Amino acid sequence: MPPFNRVSGHTATCVRDRDTITAQNVDVSTRFGLMCACHQGSNEGDTPVMKIAVFVGSIRNGRHGRTVGQWALDQLQARGDGNTYELIDLIEQDLDQLTAAVPPIMAAGTYDEVKTTAWSGTISSYDGFIFVTPEYNASVPGTMKNAFDLLKVEWEGKPVGFLSYGGGGGVRAVNHWRDIVANVGMLPLEAQAALAFDDHFVDFQFAPNEQTVELLEAVAAELVQVGEKATVNA
Repeated sequence: MPPFNRVSGHTATCVRDRDTITAQNVDVSTRFGLMCACHQGSNEGDTPVMKIAVFVGSIRNGRHGRTVGQWALDQLQARGDGNTYELIDLIEQDLDQLTAAVPPIMAAGTYDEVKTTAWSGTISSYDGFIFVTPEYNASVPGTMKNAFDLLKVEWEGKPVGFLSYGGGGGVRAVNHWRDIVANVGMLPLEAQAALAFDDHFVDFQFAPNEQTVELLEAVAAELVQVGEKATVNA
């Protein structure tokens, strides 16, 4: 896999393919599927299959998170890279606040709370994640952080990318998330899809464009690359 270019936001060998595809008269969803072909290896049988979750963390009324997350899921599934992509919507999870007497770091994946045990099973089943996160008061959503804090070993060693949104693209939330996930041994990606309202929304409604597609593709490509390495080295 070629190195990720922090300036252009693309993997190096995709630039020529991307320019050719952009010149074609195709919509952004189709373009995403075409772009990702350059990230697929020629020996697919040698590539570990990953199960990746798009984790929508906002539960606010009128939230953008589900719309952004569902769009991302559709684009990722269109990659056709042999990996499985699914959506986890926090609002659909029945979780308690973190009140357990035994901290997750000491629980070692065994919990007294039935709801936490179910949540553990859900998260354990995935090999990597894309967190869809807004920014609240220059930080992460409290409910999403609580869901994260309920577990520990279930997150360890797994790659995580960020698809953030907000007035400034949600970058301050992601800055916090990077420290949080690294603290439990996750592998935060360098690539980041930060969607500012001015650039990716129209009248505060999500309106993905070519740049949105490219930002997500950079995250997806690095996520698969890091996940494959983590699987091989496990």
